[in-house]
Parts: sequence; structure tokens; C-alpha cells
Amino acid sequence: MIALRYFCGFSLQIFPYAFFCLYPFRDRFRLSTKKTMLMALSIFIVMVIPFSLIAQFNIGGDYKDGLIREYTTDDNFLDGRVEDSKLMWALGNYSRFIRPGAVRLSVSAFDQTNAFIPDGDTDQQGLMCSAYKNVDGTYGIVVINYANEEKEFSIHKEKVGNAQWQVYRTSDKEGENLLPVGKVKSGKIVHIPARSIITLQSN
Repeated sequence: MIALRYFCGFSLQIFPYAFFCLYPFRDRFRLSTKKTMLMALSIFIVMVIPFSLIAQFNIGGDYKDGLIREYTTDDNFLDGRVEDSKLMWALGNYSRFIRPGAVRLSVSAFDQTNAFIPDGDTDQQGLMCSAYKNVDGTYGIVVINYANEEKEFSIHKEKVGNAQWQVYRTSDKEGENLLPVGKVKSGKIVHIPARSIITLQSN
């Protein structure tokens, strides 16, 4: 149903409007008809993205569909229920702590012998880490554990000082949605359960 609505909106409204707005200026911008159509398609995609974030495809337990899912008993969407998804909470591990104006920082990974691990911060079979500094001076570090086993890591205190970090975790377990799971100081071991996301926010 949602896909049909998008198609109708594309066919009857957004795409023709964008195309005919651009078409008279194709010579000025040196656009061929094909490029004009591609630009109109791009405009449509940009307008559709916000709606697709809350699209409902009734996949049930699979939370790879949208941030908010709605379940209805009829096609008129007059009765039903709305549920949040794990995808929304996973996104919250970033959006709640990485504020407008934040700067992304470079991250390097080292093993227990302090030897550098090439691409150790982007291990698609293990941990993927990104770090950010907000305009108020606080730091946010997001770590994703893609592995099917628990992993551990620590923050090098020589880089960020002897800071204290609040840890928030999101996983597939019931109730673990940005759940505060304690505090840790720089240099101390942090345990990350399998298939989970944690955010560390400096205090």
C-alpha cells in the first residue's frame, strides 16, 4: 500500500512538477532532456526519504523497515497501533549524543601490546568505532559490535584525558533501548555484548 502511494505520488505529482520546472532552463544549465529527468528524479528521492523513514511494510519482527511501524486492522488506517523499532533506537545512539556542529574525530585501534591495527576501527566482523566532539567540548563515541560474541575495548586516556564516560546500550534484547549500563573511566575495559551498539558520552 505504501509503495503504491509512493508510485502514484511520483507519477502524478512530484516528478512531472520537478521536470517541467527544470525543463525551460535546460539550455541555460546545459542540461539534456535525460539529465533534466535525472535531476527531477533526484528531487523526488530527496522528498521521499523523510516519508520512507516512517514507512510501514508489516515485516513484523524484522526491524529493518523504518523508524516507526504502524499496524492496522484495515486499509483505511483508522484503527491499529504504532510501535517504535530497534532501528530508531540504533539511530538514537548517534543522534541523541552527536549534536549539531559536532566534529568527527579520527580513530586508531591498537591491540593489547599497543601495536597498531590497520583499519581496526572499521572491522566489519568485529568492532566499528567512530568518535565525535561536540561544540560544548563533550565527546561521544559510538561502537558497534558486529560479532556474534562479546568484545571488549578501552579508551586511551592519553588522548582524551582521565574522563568519565556514561555508557548507553542498544541491542535486540527487550528493554535495551539506549539503556544506561553504567559509567567507566578512560583506560578501563568496556564490555560490548554480541550484536549490540554502545555510546559513550563524556561527562
